[in-house]
Amino acid sequence: MSPFVRAQNVLGGDRTLAWSVFCLLLAAYLATFAGLPENPDAEVEFQTTSALVRTQSFALGGTPEAEYIKTVPYQGRTGFNVRAGKPGREHERFSWSGIAQPLVAFPFYIAGSFLARLFPEVEAAHRATTHMGVARSEYFEHLLVGLRNPLLGALTGALLVLAARRAGARRLHAGLAGLSYGLCSYAWPQARGTLSDVQASAALFLAFIATQSVAERLERGK
Repeated sequence: MSPFVRAQNVLGGDRTLAWSVFCLLLAAYLATFAGLPENPDAEVEFQTTSALVRTQSFALGGTPEAEYIKTVPYQGRTGFNVRAGKPGREHERFSWSGIAQPLVAFPFYIAGSFLARLFPEVEAAHRATTHMGVARSEYFEHLLVGLRNPLLGALTGALLVLAARRAGARRLHAGLAGLSYGLCSYAWPQARGTLSDVQASAALFLAFIATQSVAERLERGK
């Protein structure tokens, strides 16, 4: 057992510190949040989630943005970051990205759809606007799906605090590690955006924390 894994270091005060770092990072990320997708890749990922909820399929379609993505000329072919389906579904277009991103975004999209029903006038005003010549749709769905990154970015900073404490770092140093990661690295611009890198980082830290937890349980079992 590595001497750097010390289960006794993770106490109630450490969890309070981790939650404090989470709240501070989340406040900073929300204050600078981009809101709607700020690049085409993020829009393709969102449209996959939208199609999954609306049609129970990963095939893009049914919104002005999705139709544009499927038909826009890009690098000598038709469609931006999409590919045709397998034999029998060649007429459908699917994102090149994996399915983990739209699956994680699923509950956020559902929450956004409820807000859209509560505030139809906001949705109508959004639909009356365009972006890059394309009509917009699903304002609240876009907005809440985008909130996933600030939440997961702040969570990663909090997990870093716990990981540092389990590794034997002092509480002050663990807190500074979480804050410096969240505010003094590329984690901040990533968290305020809408791409999938933040989700991957959070999953990596969750796996590391789970590994530490298993190691601690094995040590106690001895």
